[in-house]
Amino acid sequence: MSKSDPREIQDLVEAVQAFELVEVVAYEHSGKRVPIASDEAGGTAPGSELEVMVRHAVGGIETRFRMTATAPGMELASDVGVVSKAEDCVLAEHLLPDFLEEIGIMAAYPYLREGTSTSAVRLGLPAPTPGVASSRTVHSPRHRRSTRQRPGR
Repeated sequence: MSKSDPREIQDLVEAVQAFELVEVVAYEHSGKRVPIASDEAGGTAPGSELEVMVRHAVGGIETRFRMTATAPGMELASDVGVVSKAEDCVLAEHLLPDFLEEIGIMAAYPYLREGTSTSAVRLGLPAPTPGVASSRTVHSPRHRRSTRQRPGR
């Protein structure tokens, strides 16, 4: 390995020590009222989905989560990116799912929850209560390997 080659991090504990959270980016927090269908009037159970995206390169990783929630009378969306940096390091590909499940979602979840709750309250509707984030919350990320040397906006 030459001096200019990045160090590849192979262990989650090492990743936690190497990567520092530097920014949480709000890409979207929105809500809208929608007509209540006659079959929803009885109180359809609310639903939510979580979409996961990853961009990583030498020096950093951005984990991005988009939560959408629906309930009678409303549709909500919250899209948050968590940017972590580590000088001259890159996360090994096999660690990406663990990084998402153990680090990324835990950093993003409070912002996702706040975004959907605030949007509902501003519409004058009851705030949904999303489930607790856990490693089972995160599935099948759309992984984008960046061609840039450093992640960022």
